[in-house]
This record gives sequence, structure tokens and C-alpha cells, in this order.
Amino acid sequence: MAKIYLEAGRVVDDVLSGRSGLKAALYAQQLSSDPRAVCKLSSCTLSNKAAIAEALEHVGLDHHSHGMMLVMAYELLLGHGLRGGGKLRRELEGHATELQTAFKKSSQHSEVLSEQREAFSSLPRYVRVNRLQLAEDLEVLRRRLTKALRRAAGSEPKHAEATRVELDAVVPNVLRLPAASRRWLRELPEVESGALVLQDRSSCLSALAAGLVPGSFVLDSCAAPGSKTAHAIELLQARGRLAAFERDPKRAAALLKRLRLLVGFAEKSPRRKGRYGPEAKSEVSVLKWGSQIRGRCWAGGATGAEGVEVDVHVGDFLDTNPALPPWNQVDVLIVDPSCSGSGLPEHHLIDATAETGTSRRVQRLAAFQKRILSHALSFPKAKTVVYSTCSTLRLENEDVVEEVLCRYPGFEVVEALPWWQNAPLKPATGKPLPSWAKNCLRSDPVTHKCRGFFLCRLDRLDHLAHGPGDSDPPPEQSRRKRKRRLTTSAPRTEEIQIPSKDKAKAFLAVPKAKKGSGLRILRRLAKKQLVGLSALQSLLKKKS
Repeated sequence: MAKIYLEAGRVVDDVLSGRSGLKAALYAQQLSSDPRAVCKLSSCTLSNKAAIAEALEHVGLDHHSHGMMLVMAYELLLGHGLRGGGKLRRELEGHATELQTAFKKSSQHSEVLSEQREAFSSLPRYVRVNRLQLAEDLEVLRRRLTKALRRAAGSEPKHAEATRVELDAVVPNVLRLPAASRRWLRELPEVESGALVLQDRSSCLSALAAGLVPGSFVLDSCAAPGSKTAHAIELLQARGRLAAFERDPKRAAALLKRLRLLVGFAEKSPRRKGRYGPEAKSEVSVLKWGSQIRGRCWAGGATGAEGVEVDVHVGDFLDTNPALPPWNQVDVLIVDPSCSGSGLPEHHLIDATAETGTSRRVQRLAAFQKRILSHALSFPKAKTVVYSTCSTLRLENEDVVEEVLCRYPGFEVVEALPWWQNAPLKPATGKPLPSWAKNCLRSDPVTHKCRGFFLCRLDRLDHLAHGPGDSDPPPEQSRRKRKRRLTTSAPRTEEIQIPSKDKAKAFLAVPKAKKGSGLRILRRLAKKQLVGLSALQSLLKKKS
């Protein structure tokens, strides 16, 4: 049996069970096949899942491993034909004619070309220009890339339209290409070196909306795979600090690899303390929970003390204590938590009605999103918090912000990017949207020709230095100052009860015991009646 069918089948099973989305399911698998091939096969299978399942049920082949059967049926009906598969292959090929007929007659198959699905299937490819590596003028770069793509695609006339490169009219430093150009894009040297970043235009909005300025301390709560994090580092212009959190060690390793490629991340050398640079780079062979990788980003020609200081934490952002350093100095937080992915192409290709506000998975995700946004707003020096999801569901977007804002009235929703024009809002079926909802940013695949996306920028009110109940933590004093204060301040006293010979109780005020003072021993002796009152008084006089 071809191993790729087995691995793609496991991914499909994970997605259909509701345990995870497509991306998370791919990361969770130990793949021996090409990950891109597994991703493509799984996504294409899920896009036609309803029609394939109905055809399998019609011919009586729905009793096998569900995910793997769907994958192999897709490969037989719409793919390149089966390459291995043992008993399942023989059964599928034995019913090939019946499956083809049932698939074409499937009622679900006629709905594939809906407006939204058609929009997703023809989405352009977007490329962000990494200004840390490319300072070239956009128009000059556009012409040069057009020529390079035409050389890679060949001289056939049918490829001329697929290699057209345009400047994005809305998002700065972004190029737009036809969907068919994807097969040649990855072969460009600029893409391999990280000078051009394959990133959807909606994904570029988070860092832009944060309003980053050089010298800021930025925290990215859910950083992997790293394109948004690298964009934020670029906007800091070689001055500032960024902390990136990722729970999963595998995704954290992918994040580090991405940062090295895009922004020149160099780890702090473990051998020569305080030294950075290319010689300090070392591959992180094993990352585990609690690992912290510190370094600087040197892309863009930063030298000396310049460069953005970057800390990558393999752990949970919710475990941080905002009252303690360094977290009590964070200026900006970028919060892009796990979501249902209802704005992604693979979600809508699976089933546009699969995830609704009543889905248990979406409700669990919304509860998690409220926790992580509440935690972000509790940072005492945070001036801006950017909350975003790749979901189009109100339960994960406006409802999350509305509930959290009730607990943190020290923040308000402001207009993040005035130049972005939202698509007209659909009439609310339940309660009306809050008045601040007009300031939120939404992208729609039909209107904006990109993935579905939601973004909300929350700024701290000017007249409130802190959120409700927040206060500056007391300044931490050094050990030397703390010891000096204890030796110069008046000693605190406490009473020791000692029974005398006439069984009456006498009380003696004794300085409260301190470690290493010797008074602790005297106290214990007195309490055990091994030292009388007069003897203790004389000992104390000698001690003083």
C-alpha cells in the first residue's frame, strides 16, 4: 500500500473528526512522504468529500477506513490513478465504472461551483517584499520578476497570462500574481533566499495594524509558522525587542527556521556569553517544553548593538505573569490564536456549513480565545493589542472582543487601517453588532480576492495608565539593599512564654529570630523549659 495514502488518510480522519484543522493535523503527523504532496492530496480529497462519500455508499464501499478510502477514491476518480494500495485498490478498481457514474450523479457534486468556492479556487498568489533583504524599487522588481517567471514557465503563449506580476493596490510592499503561477514561484532564487515571502495579503495586516515603531517591545502570543513575526521584526527597523511564543516544539522549530531565513535570526552563542553573529548559529536538534532560544536579527545590515533582540519561548503564553519583568514592559501584543479556520480555502472546500456557531469545536475555540485575549489585555504597560483570526464566524470574532471588553473597560476598539475598505456586512441574524464593530477589519474572498480574515485593534485609553485592578509592581530591590535595610532597621520583637517554678507564666520580649543570629536556638530552649527566665535574660544581655 502506498504510504502517502495512509498518511493522507490519517490527516483526513483528524480533520473530519473535528479534533483539528488541516494545518494542525499535518503538523501532528510523522510524515515520511513529501509534506506538500500529503497536504495537496488531503486538501483535494476534503474538497470533494461529500460527493465521494455518497458515491462510495452507493456502491457499498463505505465500510473501510474512512479517511484512507476517501483519499484513494479521490485519486481514482479525479487524481492521477492509484499507485499501490493492495486490497483497497483492487476493490476500488473493480467498481471504477459504478463509482464514476455515482460521482457524476451526486447531488453534492453540483454544488461545488458556488460563488464562494469558485472565489477560493481562483484566489491570486500574493508575495510580500522583505525589505530587510530587498531595497529595490517595486516597479523595477515587478518587471524583473515577470521576466524570471516567463523564463521558468517557458515560451508557450498559454503561460503568458499566468506569469503576469502586478503591484497590490491596497497593501504596501505586496505583489499579486495569478493562481497558476504557484508552480514556478518556489523556483525563484528570491523566494528560496527569503527576499520574497509567500504570504496572503490578509496575513500581512496584523503587523501593519499594530502601528509598530522602532524601539518597541512586541510580544507575539502564537507565533508559528513565523511570517507575521518576521513582518513585525522588519517593521521595528533593527531596533527593539520581540518575544515569540509557540506551544508545540515542532512548530517552534519551524518558526526558528523561518526567522533565520527571513530576518537573519542568529542565536546567542552558548560558549561565548553575550556574543552574537553568524558564527553563533546552531541548529536546534531537540526543542522541548520550556526551551528558550535567545538571539538577534541582523538582516538589513545591523551592526554592533543594533538588531532586534528576539526571544523564542517553547511554552504557553498564558503561563506568563504580566506583573513581573520583562513582561511588565511589553508595549504591543499580537494575538492570533487558534481558530476554526472558516476563512481558509480548505475549510470552505470541505463544507461551507461544517462549522457554525453551534459547533462544539467552535465553542471550545471561542472560550480559549477569550482567555488569551483577556490575558493580553492584563499586561500593565500594553498600549496596543491586535486580535486577529482567519475565521469569518461572529462567535470567534466580535463576540469574543465584546465579552472581554466588558472586563477591561480601559481599552477601546479603534480603526486599525483606514485605507482598508470592508465588504458590506451581512444582516445580523441575532443581536445587533456593537457600535465599535465598524472599526474592525474584515476580508472576504469574493470582495478582496484573499482569505477570510478578522482583525480588531484595541488601544488603552489615554486617561487610564493601567487596566482595571492593575497597578505597577513594586520595584525589585537588590539583595545588597535588602540586607542593608534589615541591619539598620529596628528589630522586631515577639513574646516567648516561659513557665516559672511557681507555675505562673512569665513573658519575655525577645528579638524575632533571624537566620544565623543565634536567637533561634535560645527561643527553642526557652520553649522547651531547658533555660529558665533569669538564665535567658543573662544570655540575652551577653548577646547584646
